[in-house]
Amino acid sequence: MTPYNDIFVLHQTGLNHSQIERKLGTVTRKTIISVLQLAEKYSFRYNPEDGLSDTDIHRILHPKKNKKDRMPNLDVCFYRLGLPDQSIAGLRSLYAEECARRGVTPYSRSMFQNIIAEERHRFNREYSPVMELLYAKDAVAESGKLFSFLFYRYCDSGYTSFTCVKDKKTRTWIHSVIRAIKDIDVSVDTFRYLGRIPSKVRGETADCVSFYGMRLEETGKEKEKSDDFRQWVSETIRMINDDRSDTSRTLLLARACAAYNSRPFFNSDRFTVEDAHRIAVSESYPLPDRDYDLVEYTDVKPFINYHVKIDGRFYSVPFMFRHDRLTAYVSDRIIEIYHGNAIVAVHGVLGGSRGRYSTDPSHLPQDDEIPYGEVSGRSLRSWAGSIGPYTRAVVDRWLTSRQYEVQAYISCNALLHMADSYERSKIEEACKAAYENKEISYKSVIQRIKNFDML
Repeated sequence: MTPYNDIFVLHQTGLNHSQIERKLGTVTRKTIISVLQLAEKYSFRYNPEDGLSDTDIHRILHPKKNKKDRMPNLDVCFYRLGLPDQSIAGLRSLYAEECARRGVTPYSRSMFQNIIAEERHRFNREYSPVMELLYAKDAVAESGKLFSFLFYRYCDSGYTSFTCVKDKKTRTWIHSVIRAIKDIDVSVDTFRYLGRIPSKVRGETADCVSFYGMRLEETGKEKEKSDDFRQWVSETIRMINDDRSDTSRTLLLARACAAYNSRPFFNSDRFTVEDAHRIAVSESYPLPDRDYDLVEYTDVKPFINYHVKIDGRFYSVPFMFRHDRLTAYVSDRIIEIYHGNAIVAVHGVLGGSRGRYSTDPSHLPQDDEIPYGEVSGRSLRSWAGSIGPYTRAVVDRWLTSRQYEVQAYISCNALLHMADSYERSKIEEACKAAYENKEISYKSVIQRIKNFDML
C-alpha cells in the first residue's frame, strides 16, 4: 500500500519530490508526483486530524469508474477474526468467493492482507461465548393479567430475544430454556443466569444446559445493576407497560428486540448485531439433533375409570391396579407407569386440549370381571334409571358416544352425584329438557340443573 499519509505530511513540511523519495525510501519519485497530481485533480486537501487511513485516501484518489465496489466489508472481516479458528487466509477465501458471485475482480492476497493489517487496530474485541438469561416474573400487564418472560442474549454478537413463560411448572420452565437455546442456535461455553435460579428447577436446568454442552453459572443477587442487558430489559418493560395502545404486549416486545438487534455492531450501519449473529451461527458447532427430554416422576392413583390423570389428560392402567398407588415417569414423548419396580403401562404423551384420553383396550375388564359395588356401565345406567328415564337416556348417550365407555364414567358419576345436593325431580327435568333440545353435553346438562334449582 502506498504510504499516502507520509507523503502528504512530508509535502506539507515543504520537502520537494526528491527529498520525500529519499526520506521514505520505499516509493519512487514518479509515484510521489502521481499522488500529488491526483490530489490536485480531485481537489483533495489533506488534514491529519481527519484520521484517514492510507486505504481511505487510496479510494478517494482512485474513484471507481463504472466498476463494482470490490472493497471487503471490514466489519464482517473483523467480526470473523474474533471468532475461534479464524485466519486472514480464510477471510481472503471467503472474500474471493463473494467477489466471484458479484462478478468483481478481488484484491490480490498481499493487497487484501495490507488492508486488513492497516485497519485491524480499529476493531479489537474479545470473543465472548456466553449466553445470558434474565427472568422477568409477572413483568408485563395485559388485559388485567400479568405475564412472565425469559429474556436472553448471546454475548458475542449481542443478539437478544425473549420467550413467554406461561406458568410455574418445571416442564414449562425447561421448555422455555430449550426455546432460548435453539433460538440463539450457537454452542457456547457458559450459560449464565442473571440472578438465582429457583431451587425447585435448578437441578433440571443444570441437566438441560449440560445436555447442550454448556456450563451453568448463576450471578446471584450481587450482579451489578449497571449491566447494560439488565438495564435494557427494565427500560423495555417500563416502556411497554406505559404504552396505551391496543397493540399486543408480545408484539411490542418483538419490535423492541428487532430494534435492538438492528443496531450497528461496530460503527457502520452496514453491519448490525443481527448480521454478526448470522455469522456466529454459521461458524459455531451445531447443537444436538434432538432436544433435551426432561423426565419427571409423580405419584398417581387411578380414578373410577382405571385411568390416571397427568397434566389434565387421562391414561389407562390395567384393571387389577385400580386401587393401587402408582408412579408415573413423564417425558416429553412417553409416559411410563410403574407399580413398585414393575412397569404396568406405557403411553405416548397426549397433546391438544385437556380432558383427552389414551386408553389401552387390554387394560379394560370384561363386565363379569367387575366386582359387585364397583362402578361399571351397568351400574351407572341402573343408578340413572332410578332417577328417571331421561336421566338414564343422557347417561346412556354419554357412555355410548365414547370410544370406550370407561371414558365417560367420571362425567356420569358427577351427574348422578348431583342428587346429593339437588332434588331428583330437578335433575330429571333438566335432563328431559336437554334431551329434547338435543343439548346433552356435560356442560349444558349441569348448567340446566343449576338453573332449574334457581327457579
